[in-house]
Amino acid sequence: MRKAEQKDYDSLMEFLKQDIPNCLYIYADLVSLGLDSPNLIFWIEENGSDIKNVVMQYYNSLQLYGKFDDDDFKWIVQKMKSENLDRVRGKDTDVKRMKEYLPTGFSDHYGVIFSFDNSTEIDYKDVVIEATADDADAIADLILMDKKLSGGYTKEELVDQLTDRISNKTGRSFIIKEDDRVIGHICFMIETDLFCVTSWIIVHPDCRNFKYALQLQHATFEITKKENKDHYFFIDNPRRAKMFEVTGNAIVAKYGNIVKDIPGVD
Repeated sequence: MRKAEQKDYDSLMEFLKQDIPNCLYIYADLVSLGLDSPNLIFWIEENGSDIKNVVMQYYNSLQLYGKFDDDDFKWIVQKMKSENLDRVRGKDTDVKRMKEYLPTGFSDHYGVIFSFDNSTEIDYKDVVIEATADDADAIADLILMDKKLSGGYTKEELVDQLTDRISNKTGRSFIIKEDDRVIGHICFMIETDLFCVTSWIIVHPDCRNFKYALQLQHATFEITKKENKDHYFFIDNPRRAKMFEVTGNAIVAKYGNIVKDIPGVD
């Protein structure tokens, strides 16, 4: 594999456009940050003049897209070991194969990606508000209540990421507050001119008998509808996935995550 250069931009973009739901993060970061960001590296494998696969490295994480063989997975594992990388995301079948090459100490989780085309009508305008950077600390505390949702991030990492996304307007967060306490959250993990990706939806355990999750979902649905953007939703909860299917939304991709286990955390 070789590091992508500026001359590869157009061919890389065309390669990603073949199946955007399976490379949402890679596509969005290439569009927004390009190939010159110091914290973002694109590695590509070619078959003749055609791109075979791409591995995007962002800080301590990797994103995979394309067709991978044994040698590719061995290269990825070696990079993870040499640079102490701790998470990988990609198509579910690639992640399952990737897990076989990793030593113990890594956990894998799987979910589906829906095209969010239909939403349950519910009033949200007096309940759901757009978060500010001042809310990042409280949002991080809420997300950390769910190990799978937090994905191995520390509180400091979550606060930094949320603050950066909210302040730079690269990922809006929406919250529900009760007595000045953040009890619900949802965000656009990715925003481009073409689409948004919704993630990190959570409601405080004490408040899950209410309709807060539906209100958070419908708020983002109405926003993307007004902005005329495609809307994708990552879901790893079978019950919630079933609800999305029943309301007329289709699964467009299946994904997996590999995260390095944190000692002392079950």
